Amino acid sequence: MGSVFAGATAIGMLDLALLLFGRQLTGSFGVAGAVTGAFGVGNAVGLPLQARLIDRFGLVRVLAPAGLLCGGLLLGAAVGLTSRAPAALVVVAALAGLCLPAATAGTRVLLRDLVAEPAVRPAGYALLAVLFQLGLLNGPLLVAGLVAVTGPRAAVVAAGVLACASGVLPALSPAARGSGGNRKATHAARPTSYPGVRTLVMGAAGTGLAAGLTGVGVPAVALARGVPALSGVLLSLASVGMLLGGLAWGARPRRATSRHLLRGQVGVAAAALGVAVSTAWLPAFGVGLFLGGACAAPVSVTASGLLDTVAGRPVLARAYALMVCVQLLGSSVGYVLGGNLAPVSPALAFGCAAAALAGTAAWTRTRRGSLAAAGGGLSRPSG
Repeated sequence: MGSVFAGATAIGMLDLALLLFGRQLTGSFGVAGAVTGAFGVGNAVGLPLQARLIDRFGLVRVLAPAGLLCGGLLLGAAVGLTSRAPAALVVVAALAGLCLPAATAGTRVLLRDLVAEPAVRPAGYALLAVLFQLGLLNGPLLVAGLVAVTGPRAAVVAAGVLACASGVLPALSPAARGSGGNRKATHAARPTSYPGVRTLVMGAAGTGLAAGLTGVGVPAVALARGVPALSGVLLSLASVGMLLGGLAWGARPRRATSRHLLRGQVGVAAAALGVAVSTAWLPAFGVGLFLGGACAAPVSVTASGLLDTVAGRPVLARAYALMVCVQLLGSSVGYVLGGNLAPVSPALAFGCAAAALAGTAAWTRTRRGSLAAAGGGLSRPSG
């Protein structure tokens, strides 16, 4: 779990740290944006690639080298690059993203192996989600403190140390060292050959789309009020809701079911609709964001738990990584779409988020059969 927290903190730091470092090094926000974008693309490519390797070779043999490479690349960029090499900074950022340890995906699979009782696993998945969210929240705060004291170069170095730690820490765990993987995993069925995995992946796309629209809509509301700093407070309400929702959901042992997933998705869609109609009244707007976050946490935990039912063990890490990757891509599309809608009307952006979430719930409703194990066992791949 320490690996997950360190990795999430590094992720929370690096977007802002690389942006500020690139701006300081080159004097160009265009180059700085390219650096941050390159890191994101590298991470999106590296996540499923590392998951495939974890399925085959085990946790430690993949994460430890990845962490050392990622930390070394970031340290080298902070110490060795100059303003004369903006292209090199973009390349190094992409490689660092590629090597950023897939600690959450690996730990997710390890939890499945360590916790034999299915009804207890959601508590572990909830803790995983809470630690990841805490790390994401801590990251920008650490960057702000380091930049204020020493500058963005130190923030990049610190993020590199944390990324390295997230890859190396599993080597200290006997359970992680005992996770040897399956050399035949690469010859197993693809994750998307399981109907239930396809259901969850498409649901993750809709959730990501709504998250991106919300990420643009909230600052747009704050800017319309003439208080840009309020956006951080409002977004933190959703984050606090996710933390509390995850803790509450994980406190009671329960088996993940499609019914739980569907109810959570309907709850998030309703909260998003409430947000869309309350942009003119900030108290109700904030309450809607908090409730949306509180409903989103059980959706994330339940979807993760359902992977144990719908995906075979040899493809579990790849299935989880694919779900996260598609959610990130959906979020990117949401940010682009929200950037065009929010200036016209923030309520329109939130309305589209509510529609995306309602569509996700409808998709889950029509595909409930794919999320049920056949004959008490795992669902089977098709096609």
